[in-house]
Amino acid sequence: MEFDAMYYLFWFGEKVFYSNLMAISLVVYAISKVSISERTVVLKVSSPMIGIICVVLSNLVSNLTGAKLRTMLGSNIDLVRHLWYLGFIVINLITVVLIVKWHEAFSLKQKKMTKTILLSFFVLSILQFVEYAIRIIGGVSRQEYENIPFIPELYSYGIASINLIVAVLVFFIAVKAASLKLKSLKRKSFSG
Repeated sequence: MEFDAMYYLFWFGEKVFYSNLMAISLVVYAISKVSISERTVVLKVSSPMIGIICVVLSNLVSNLTGAKLRTMLGSNIDLVRHLWYLGFIVINLITVVLIVKWHEAFSLKQKKMTKTILLSFFVLSILQFVEYAIRIIGGVSRQEYENIPFIPELYSYGIASINLIVAVLVFFIAVKAASLKLKSLKRKSFSG
């Protein structure tokens, strides 16, 4: 059986989405303040929260887009190829813009984690554009493409690696935030 990098790339992408969804749940819990007397939940907006929300939304849109485009493969393959690369470039760039604009809207300074997410999505856009330029605009055949030094591996493993780095970063921040929340709750229970 031949190794299909695209299949594994999307398989991994779907797993990254679910791990990010789990991480955002932890972060929501960790940064929420629950007032029992008022029975309200107040969510404190933070730079990591904005970054994580944008990662989850981007992964959701990417997975839905990828699934829809895969169903269209039988129709106009050239159109699907254009939509594939341009679609993911646009999704990644919109994610960058959303993160920046939400920080401006809430007057927040970007934390290191959020800057890493911004850089990751920008690099993903660049990788998608390079692939689009070579394969679609340049008209390079699959066989010719596979003989180009470094580019096929950079694209296939670069995207998967960036997704993995972002997922691990998001999970690490979520676990750290949850840990701090638990310590805070323990201090309150011992003092009150």
